[in-house]
Amino acid sequence: MARRSGSSLERGLRLLAVFATADEPELTVTNLARQAGLPPSTAYRYIQGLREAGYLESAGSGAVRLGEKVAALARRLQLRDPLPDLARPVMRELSRLTSETVLLVEAAGIFGVCVERVESQEPVRLSFAKGRMEPLHAGATVRALLAFLPDDVLEAVIAGGLGRYTEATITDPGRLRENLAEVRRLGYANSVGEMDDEVRALAVPLRPGGRGWARAALSVTGPAFRFTDEKVKRVLPLLQASAARIEGILASLSERPESGNI
Repeated sequence: MARRSGSSLERGLRLLAVFATADEPELTVTNLARQAGLPPSTAYRYIQGLREAGYLESAGSGAVRLGEKVAALARRLQLRDPLPDLARPVMRELSRLTSETVLLVEAAGIFGVCVERVESQEPVRLSFAKGRMEPLHAGATVRALLAFLPDDVLEAVIAGGLGRYTEATITDPGRLRENLAEVRRLGYANSVGEMDDEVRALAVPLRPGGRGWARAALSVTGPAFRFTDEKVKRVLPLLQASAARIEGILASLSERPESGNI
């Protein structure tokens, strides 16, 4: 019974996550179901529940859009989460040094959410919107996070279905577990074309004090033609040093009695 309930939560989150990367703010039920990888009849039931709860609302002509409940949650998240503000100066410096886009991602259920980004100033660059959600199995940016999250998160990711986005996407649970073990051993994740063709990402977890679960993940992303193996070698120590700086800031704040939990 608990497994069915968990699956319901995962499917609802998958439907909501579609809006984070959709080109349009309003989607038909058929389009929403297709992008979430759910049968239309199944998606319709969950959409009805999300509408009743205020997470989705009707937009006319059979389409739906995000509801006020989601907007309220987003506003509260921005108010209580100090990490983006703390990390932003370090991210800007890292982007300047690498000439690539720098992302900061936190976990939300079985997804990673971009909570801050600094875009490259190169003519050819990647543009990631704040609030964009990605499944935790696809790409280095989110797998650097997943590798250092509790096992029940991994099991929920696998139970929710390892969707394929490109030919390079990891969709086999066994292979995913092996990759995550490698990420934990190396301390970083590296991917090419797993979520978007010809995009490379290099990412590390943020773990204040160097232990415990990941607070977030920091990544450098760019076009694969420019982000070569040789450049990865140059970027990795810069990325690790930047992550260490942010971890140091978080650790020092958490040691102050008046700061509360970060």
